[in-house]
Amino acid sequence: MKRAFVPFLLLIVFTAACVLFYYCYRFDNKYTAPGAQPVNGILLLDDDALTRNPVIWLIRDWALYRGSLLSPEDFDGTNPIPLPDEYIYIGQYGGFERHVNGILTHGPHGSATYRLTIGLPPETRSYTLELPEIYSAHRFYINGLLVSEMGNLDPTHYRPRTGSGSVTVQAAGSIEIVLAVSNFTHFYSGLFYPPAFGVSEAVSHILNTRMALRLIVNTLALVLGLLYFGVWLLTLREKEKPGISPLYYTGLSVCYVLYTCYPIVKTLFPGGMAWYTVENAAYCAMFLFIMLISRELTEASKKWFRYAGTFAVFVCSWAVLMPFMAGDNLNMMMVYSRLIQWYSWVCALYLTVITAHGVVLRNKSGSAVMLTAMMVFNAALVMDSVMPLFEPIRFGWFTEVAGGFVVLMMGAVITANIAGQFRLRLAMENRVNNVSKMLDVQRAYLSIMEDKEEETRIARHDMRHHITMIKQLVPKIAQTERLTAYLDAVDDAQIHALQTRYCGHEFVNILLGLYAGLARQQHIVFSVRAALPDTVNVNDVDLCVMLSNLLENALEASVKLPPARREVSVNIGCELGGLGIFIKNRFDGVLNEKNGRFMSRKQSGRFGIGLASAEDVCKKYGGSASFFKESEDIFRAKIVIPIWNGGGDGES
Repeated sequence: MKRAFVPFLLLIVFTAACVLFYYCYRFDNKYTAPGAQPVNGILLLDDDALTRNPVIWLIRDWALYRGSLLSPEDFDGTNPIPLPDEYIYIGQYGGFERHVNGILTHGPHGSATYRLTIGLPPETRSYTLELPEIYSAHRFYINGLLVSEMGNLDPTHYRPRTGSGSVTVQAAGSIEIVLAVSNFTHFYSGLFYPPAFGVSEAVSHILNTRMALRLIVNTLALVLGLLYFGVWLLTLREKEKPGISPLYYTGLSVCYVLYTCYPIVKTLFPGGMAWYTVENAAYCAMFLFIMLISRELTEASKKWFRYAGTFAVFVCSWAVLMPFMAGDNLNMMMVYSRLIQWYSWVCALYLTVITAHGVVLRNKSGSAVMLTAMMVFNAALVMDSVMPLFEPIRFGWFTEVAGGFVVLMMGAVITANIAGQFRLRLAMENRVNNVSKMLDVQRAYLSIMEDKEEETRIARHDMRHHITMIKQLVPKIAQTERLTAYLDAVDDAQIHALQTRYCGHEFVNILLGLYAGLARQQHIVFSVRAALPDTVNVNDVDLCVMLSNLLENALEASVKLPPARREVSVNIGCELGGLGIFIKNRFDGVLNEKNGRFMSRKQSGRFGIGLASAEDVCKKYGGSASFFKESEDIFRAKIVIPIWNGGGDGES
C-alpha cells in the first residue's frame, strides 16, 4: 500500500463506519423509534395507533417518586394519590439523583417508585410488556398484580438481583404499571432501559429476533475461538508453529462472548450482580488480547507495548477487584466508570498507531486489515460519544458491533498467517524431497565419478611428462615456432579445469560443479572459494538444500542482467567453530519485500521459497541467516551455523 493513499483510505473506512452507526442510531434505536409517548404519566393508545406502531417504547414522562417504595394500593383512591417528584424519561438520569440549580439534592442510590398508566382500546386483547434489567431489586405490578419480584427491596435487608424477561396480559381499557426499586450497589439505579409494550405478536417477534441474533453471533465467536484453540493444541509438537496468536485469539473470542451475551444470561439465568463484573472485565481483557495479537503479527515496538500492556493489565485487575474494593462507595464507582472510558480511548489510539506503523513503515499485510478494524472501532467510540441517547432494538451497541468486526478481522489475519506458513512448509517439504532424490542419484554415481577422477588425475600426470618431452624435442623439428606456441597454449590450468575439485566435501563439491556448469552456459562469471572437510556436523541433505537454494537464487538474479554484468561469487568455509556460506551476486536492483519476506518474481502474489527454505534450514541448526541489498546492484546472502556442539537437532 502506497503511503500517500493510507490517510485517504482510513478516512473512507472511518466515514463509512460512522454512516453505518448513524443508520443504526436512526433506524434501530428505541429513542428514535416512531410511536406515541406518555404525557404526564399517561399514554393513550387507540386501534389506529396500535395498527401503525404495534410496538411502543415506553420512554417519556414516567412518574417518579424518590425515596418511596409504593404499591398499587397507594394509588387505588382510598388514600390521597401521592404526587410524583418529577416526570422523567428513561435514561435521563443514571439513577434516582436530582439536581436543583446545578446542585445535587438526591443521590443516585436509594429507593424509588415508577408509575405509568396506559389507555387502551375497549376490546380485550393480548398485550406484552418487556421487563428489561432493573437495578437492582424490584417489584413489578401490572393492574395491581405482582408480575415480577427480584431481590429484597428493604434497605435493612437489601439483596440485589436482576434479570430480563416479558409478561403477557389480557387487558382492555387501561393498564397501570407500578415499579418499586431499591439500589445501593450498581452504577445505574432503577429503570435504565426503556421497556417495550404492544401487541403480543409484535413484541415477541422483536424480543425473539434480538435473542436469535445474540445467539448466532455468540455461537459463531465461541466456535471460532474453540477452533483456533484446537489449532494451537495440534501444532504444539510441530516444529513449524503458527505462534501463540491462535491462543490469544481464543481468549479474544471468549471475552467477546462474555461481553455481549448478558441479554442471554440475564434472560435464562436471573441472578445477582456478579455477571456485571464478568462483563466489564471481559470488555477490558478484549483490548489486552488485541494488543497481544497485534504485537505478534505487526512486530510493534516492545517498549510501547510494555506501557500499554501494563495499563491494560491494571485496568483488567481493577475491573475484577472493584466490587470488593468499592462496596457502595459511589465516588469509587464514578472513578471506575471514567477509567473504563479513558481506557477504551487510550487502547484504541495505541492500536491504531501501531497498526498504521505496520502498514506505512513495515508494509505488513495483516496490519492493513487490523487497521481497518480499528478505524471501525474508533468510529464506534466517536458515535457513542456524540449520540449518547442510543439503545439498540434488535442489534448491538456500537462497541459490540465494532468489537464483532474486530474479532472477525483478527481471525482473518491469523488464518491468512497460518495458511501462509503451512503453504511455505509444504513447499519446503516438496523441495527437500526433490533434493533427497537428487542426492540418492548422486550417491549412486559417486563411486563412478571417483573412478573417473582418478583416471583423469593419472592422465593429467602423464600428460605433463609428454609435454615436457615434446618441448625438449622441439628444437630438432621443423617449424619449431608454431609447434612451441601450440604446446605453450596447452596449459596445465586448462587441463585442471576439466575436473575442478573445489573442496573435500563430496556433495558440496558436486553442487558447486553443477552450478558452475550452469553458470558457464548462462555466461555468468562464477568464482568459488571453498574450504570444507569431507564431513561437517550438518546433515548432507540439509546442507545441499540450503546451498542449492542460495546458488539457484543467485543465478536466477544474475541472468536478468546483460551478459557483461553477470557475476556470482561464492565463499564457503569452516572457521572459529562455525560453518559460513557467503554468496554475492549482481542483480537488477528490484526487491519485492512484504512482512519481512521476499516475494516471488515468478508467481505474482506468492512468497519466494528459495531464501525462506535456506533460512529455515539455518535456523534448524541454531544458525543465523541474513539476506540484504548491499548496493544498487549487489545482493548478499550470509549463512553462519555453529558446528562445535553438534549443529542442533538436524543429524540423521
